[in-house]
Amino acid sequence: MNDDKDLMIFLGFCTLLIVAVISIPKNVLVDSSHGTKKNVSAGIQELQQMENKEVYEVESEIESVRLKIDSEKKTEEETQESTAIDYTEGVDVGSYNYKVIFSNSVVMGDSIAEALDYYNILDSSSVVARIGANMATLENEYATVTALSPQNIFLYFGINDIEYIYDDYEKFRGQYENVIIRLKEALPKANIYANMLFPVINLDRVGGEYYADLTPYNNVIREVCEQYGVVCLDNTGIIKEEYYEPDGMHFKMGFYSYWLYSMALGAGLIK
Repeated sequence: MNDDKDLMIFLGFCTLLIVAVISIPKNVLVDSSHGTKKNVSAGIQELQQMENKEVYEVESEIESVRLKIDSEKKTEEETQESTAIDYTEGVDVGSYNYKVIFSNSVVMGDSIAEALDYYNILDSSSVVARIGANMATLENEYATVTALSPQNIFLYFGINDIEYIYDDYEKFRGQYENVIIRLKEALPKANIYANMLFPVINLDRVGGEYYADLTPYNNVIREVCEQYGVVCLDNTGIIKEEYYEPDGMHFKMGFYSYWLYSMALGAGLIK
């Protein structure tokens, strides 16, 4: 353990040494004036002072660099997530007959998808979803979708899994991959479209520690789609607070026309 710690401190010092050398203005490297030698001497003194720093100071500076990198990475991920576009703006989404548009399609998912059947917005044969569904317990759903043999399959899974695999993104990835693989094996000619997860509000009612930031899970969904040639639908841009039920997770009936329009547009079912 001590050897590892000494190695880390040595590498940290080397990193700071390189940064310090790079930071020396270029004019100090060219002996074109009397001031240059003074600048070089000052630079050497600064490096010597760094060498004499206490171990905890070096570790503190290394930690500061790490935190800065983590912060920049998180900002990049959040920016990527915020690029969602609302394609429903200015569109009369209620003028479409979604039962006809989705007649050869199936929406698979949990209670959020199940509401499409509950509100009679889609035919029951176009919705294979149930309250509380998670990706580890879909055997009956696989059988039903295989029997229906739809041309298009739209997925909305993940919310019910997060509570059980919180922060275990690799496990989340494995479960999502399994869903894609099972469907591709059962229905190789079907087109698969995976919806990113919609944000959760009113976090104090539904467990904010689980759902406060869905960005990492949506990033996993995007990556799995790229890996397996599945279309990823980022419809999070259509979200407005007025669409939510009081629990901050489920949606009112009026929301579903916007979601269906966005899914149909993304799949080329409407132009």
